[in-house]
Amino acid sequence: MFIYIWIMSPRPRSISDKQILEAAERALQQIGPASLSLADIGREAGLAPATLLQRFGSKRNLLLRLLEREDEVKGRTLEARTRSRTTLGAVFRLLEGLADRAQTAEGLAHRLAFLQMDLSDTEFRQRALQQARATRSALRELLNEAVAHGELRPCNTRQLAKAAHAIAGGALALWAVHREGQARRAVRTSLTTLLDPYRRRKRRRTKRIARRRKAR
Repeated sequence: MFIYIWIMSPRPRSISDKQILEAAERALQQIGPASLSLADIGREAGLAPATLLQRFGSKRNLLLRLLEREDEVKGRTLEARTRSRTTLGAVFRLLEGLADRAQTAEGLAHRLAFLQMDLSDTEFRQRALQQARATRSALRELLNEAVAHGELRPCNTRQLAKAAHAIAGGALALWAVHREGQARRAVRTSLTTLLDPYRRRKRRRTKRIARRRKAR
């Protein structure tokens, strides 16, 4: 009588491309683009380098995919909307979220090094440009809504979106140099300085009543 014993090996863990790209983002911040390898990304994702090579073809292709995530901009914009009480609050939350992608000054330095590679390589720059345009478009849409809701005075939202995006990036770069306080607060402070002159101040009802009484 033969007894067959089936030994079933565990199935390999299924990881989506999104999870791998998130792992690559973390590894990039820890190591930097110059020294980053597929082994580093695989270690962060819990996958063998050969699996990453089979999935993406090369480290270059994987890093290019990091800059193709327009859906990520849409997702961050939706999250900013749902977690904010006002449309203007969503503008702040969306741009403060840039700080979350670089938790430390060293991580931000590595992100800036990655940006240098973006600007010197045609393919990388094209994808970085698409993501930047998606962010700017989302900002302009939110600013238009803020004007429509009476949170901001009528203004050139196209130029204001450009300025807000630039100021957020500049605030992060300066924070990496000065390292004073939190990165999110550095972004918020700079944005407040930019947007405050455009805010529509709501007068208190009590003050309106007092003025009416004086006029009588």
